[in-house]
Amino acid sequence: MGRKDGTSYIDEFIKLMDNAVPSSVYYEIQDIVLEETGACFSGDKTEQEVAHIIQSRVQLYLDENGQ
Repeated sequence: MGRKDGTSYIDEFIKLMDNAVPSSVYYEIQDIVLEETGACFSGDKTEQEVAHIIQSRVQLYLDENGQ
């Protein structure tokens, strides 16, 4: 979909993408993953345990923050 005059919004889109930054949700999830995976790599927890913990924490974060 373009403008009524037939031109596109590509320049505005490129400018928007060039200036876009990831939302804080991305960083929060990344922090959760990094915090929990250490236990797996050290052998303290299994991959399944860590995956379950990560899933639970991310879901809780999303629920609490209306995502």
